[in-house]
Amino acid sequence: MRWRGSKKGGRRPVTSSDPVAAAIDAAAAGGPLVARHPDVVPRVEELPEWVDVHDSDDIDGFNTVVWFDDEIGCYCDPYDDGLDQALADQPGVKAILAEDREVVYLRTRLAIDDVKAAVIRAVVEVNRSPRDPASTDVLSTEAVDQLATAVRPLLEQAGFANTPTGPRYFYREGSNGFVQSIAVTPGVGTSGDGTSYAGLVWVMSGTHVPGFGRDIPSRPDRVAPAHCGQPAYHWVTPTVDALTRVLHDEVLPVLNVTRGRAELAAWVGGDPTRVPVPNHRPTYARLFAQWGLVDQAARVVAHVDEHERCLRDHRDTVAARELIRAARP
Repeated sequence: MRWRGSKKGGRRPVTSSDPVAAAIDAAAAGGPLVARHPDVVPRVEELPEWVDVHDSDDIDGFNTVVWFDDEIGCYCDPYDDGLDQALADQPGVKAILAEDREVVYLRTRLAIDDVKAAVIRAVVEVNRSPRDPASTDVLSTEAVDQLATAVRPLLEQAGFANTPTGPRYFYREGSNGFVQSIAVTPGVGTSGDGTSYAGLVWVMSGTHVPGFGRDIPSRPDRVAPAHCGQPAYHWVTPTVDALTRVLHDEVLPVLNVTRGRAELAAWVGGDPTRVPVPNHRPTYARLFAQWGLVDQAARVVAHVDEHERCLRDHRDTVAARELIRAARP
């Protein structure tokens, strides 16, 4: 996941005092949402927390970027359920470019709050009535299954095993309740420069940290990258050699140094930008302080104070500071 700064631009006035709340009320009136995972109940009132909308001039012809947090997977699959099509049909949205499952660019003059309301309506729509994804050159499930099966010995040697979901999903238990996940899936979407990921293999990986996020899988073998607080993504050509290389050289080395509390704190404390979403860094600082890893927590807080001033007063930043002060009389 990548993070880009927001940029301001001209927009129409907001259509009501709180269009996001109105969208949530309308969605709630339609009844409960459809659960996509056995251990997670999607709540419409929490949906705004997993959607960020900002001005953007990153791509010519588009002035808005929508970021979906990993928890959006509990509501829909942005690709498989046709979320881009539902967004394109929202009034006021003139054009759309889906970079991947988590980043979508729009051209619209709607106010930011009205854009967020439109996104919520689209997510709720495809949660209840998924659309067929647009036709692409995305790899078939069978082809990706074969590639995942070919690299399974490498992952088994590293301590991973398949989850009940199928041959493309792997998990490994660490210490302190940590669980690590790797998924090998068909590439979808496009990069920021318009390059298509169709025809590539998308490797997702990450570490599920107890206490981070609201999803609490009932068993280790139910953990998926969507449950992980700092997922990493790689796109590779669909060959066994290329997939083996990225797993061996890039994926496993990171997972090997984030298998428990001390390892994760040392890794993040050494460079807080390794947590790709700035809003997540205060939470890691609080967790490290709660675990008694005060030096690492202090490094993350210092980074936030210097580089993310808007997060200085985040409740987790404040909590981390208090814990650090208490541990350093």
